Amino acid sequence: MKNAISSDLFKLRKSNYFYVCLIISIILSVATVFLMDFAYKNLKQSSTSEQSGVTVEIGNEVTSEADTDALMNAPTGSSSMATFFGSSSAALLLAVVISLFVGSEFNNGTIKNSASTNLSRSKLYASKTIVGVLTGLFYFLVSGIIATCFATFLWGFGDISAGFWSDTLLSIGVEGLIIAAYVSVFTMFSMLIRQNGGSLAANICFLEFLTLIVQLMMFAAKQLFDWEINLTQYLLDVNMTNVATNFTSKIFIQGALVALGYFVVTYIIGVTSFKARDIK
Repeated sequence: MKNAISSDLFKLRKSNYFYVCLIISIILSVATVFLMDFAYKNLKQSSTSEQSGVTVEIGNEVTSEADTDALMNAPTGSSSMATFFGSSSAALLLAVVISLFVGSEFNNGTIKNSASTNLSRSKLYASKTIVGVLTGLFYFLVSGIIATCFATFLWGFGDISAGFWSDTLLSIGVEGLIIAAYVSVFTMFSMLIRQNGGSLAANICFLEFLTLIVQLMMFAAKQLFDWEINLTQYLLDVNMTNVATNFTSKIFIQGALVALGYFVVTYIIGVTSFKARDIK
């Protein structure tokens, strides 16, 4: 098992797509900061021009009410930290990396050679999942740390409350669990389809269309049976957003349980299929 993990890590480090996706992830994280900065400055300028006649005094300075509101809501490195770690771009890039990583094993026939050794298929599948999770957490941490550093450089870190670090670290921890759940989903589809292109298409469709499908199901239930159900609370992307923006125990627990549910179910489906089917 240890040798399988080391071998998978070596193959991933030797691949070009790993570094290409990592660079793209870093670029997107930095671009997100500059986009937020641009949006904030535009909003501040617009609010100031609309309410330029209203002024308030702060200390010894007189400024417009719009400026005061904008300054009070100005982004900082600390206020945006959890949001940066929960970026949706990380999941999309992980879909690409996992699809190519697992799919290439079948395309090149290397997984057939690995399965012919004394290592069981359960351990082979576990190795792919572990390496995928490590990769996902690496992308997740690198992107979040770099985005926070750039945000702090632009806006400053800002004032923090007494419970800031405990809440933020707990939020980042739950977001890491959701990243692991994404990896498990991507690994399952890649093991089921066993092709680079097919698994990549399935994983991207999962990211892009699952929310739409769930919303259509909710609409149909309402129209046909007059059922009021909220299935969106069980979506990974919705929980990622909630965990990044709402620091409450209920949100954290729900996010962790949903992530664990996705991880366990997809892992069982994936490993069961991998053990039952022949490798061609």
